[in-house]
Amino acid sequence: MNMTQLNRRAFLQRTAAAGAAVGLGALAAPARAATSVNMLCWQGYDDPVRQGSFLADAGIDLQTTFLANNDEILTKLSAGQSIDIVTPYMGYVPAMREGGLLQPIDESLVPNLSKVLPLFRDDANLNADGRLWAVPFTWGGAPMMYDPKVFSTPPESWSIVLEPEFKGKFAMMDDPIGQMTIASIILNGPDNPTLITPDQLAAVQDWLINLKKNHARMLAPSFGEAADVLVRGDVQFTFGGWEAMKAWVADKGVIDFTYPSEGSYGFIDNYCIPANASNPELAHALCNQVLDRTAQIFLGDELIQGAVTQEGIDGLAPEKRAIYPYDNMTAFQEKCRFYPMTPFVSDGTHATWPDWVRAWQGVLAA
Repeated sequence: MNMTQLNRRAFLQRTAAAGAAVGLGALAAPARAATSVNMLCWQGYDDPVRQGSFLADAGIDLQTTFLANNDEILTKLSAGQSIDIVTPYMGYVPAMREGGLLQPIDESLVPNLSKVLPLFRDDANLNADGRLWAVPFTWGGAPMMYDPKVFSTPPESWSIVLEPEFKGKFAMMDDPIGQMTIASIILNGPDNPTLITPDQLAAVQDWLINLKKNHARMLAPSFGEAADVLVRGDVQFTFGGWEAMKAWVADKGVIDFTYPSEGSYGFIDNYCIPANASNPELAHALCNQVLDRTAQIFLGDELIQGAVTQEGIDGLAPEKRAIYPYDNMTAFQEKCRFYPMTPFVSDGTHATWPDWVRAWQGVLAA
């Protein structure tokens, strides 16, 4: 998934390391000369492991480079760059594994994996050949965000985007994979919306062009901008979104979210260890630490990201816990599935990721 337009992580501003000291537990080692560990990640995704004394105790000098999009991970690893940790969206994991760019996770070195909810730990994108290839550490979905002052009950269907009474009253998102996946769910059903033929992709493009030109008020450049215009009352709802938007504008007003009846999509972001990592043991220690209770609480309370462990969820501040549907994750997954990535290379049947990119460019140009 090319995440340049997604702009989720634009709101994960770096936070100074703070909080109580975090023990390394079973992986702890005496203080020693630090070893440089290279991490290629979304901005903010290194912050949970920076809390407390973990890095110093583990002897890690964490060097981070921030991503612009997931494709950058593929490019740098394919070029042979030595990186110890990368943080891809789950849809990229199979292609990276098949391309020989990842090493399997040694689960004996990541004991905190036992704390991860099965919904994330067992996701098919992360598991293959009886091995785990990624450590899931955060998640979210793509609900419809709406103004509860306008809707006394949550909207039930994405179909309202085409109703005359809502013309010019909602925002689309500059989010290619998200907008096209939701449109494909609407047109092709929820079973395999990312595995569609070129003709089906053309229909998705046409549908989105019509939506953009004739129905939406705006194409929001980021989730943050969409949240702002929604809380200001400039629009009444969004086509797509992210649960975290509710928290971003809580000091300005109230917005809420719902998962329409047709469904939507979810995402899992991960720590992965490249095949040529120079420090795989320390990389595993980082994978374990991002699942530590303190790291997961920091992730949810400070970065407004979804926690993946029950002890992390239980430790969240009540108002932060209320942002995500932690109390009914089964219902969430029924509405927001973790879909596989559309193929990067043609398989003779399905439209490829480059095809999707071109289709979205056509929507933007319309």
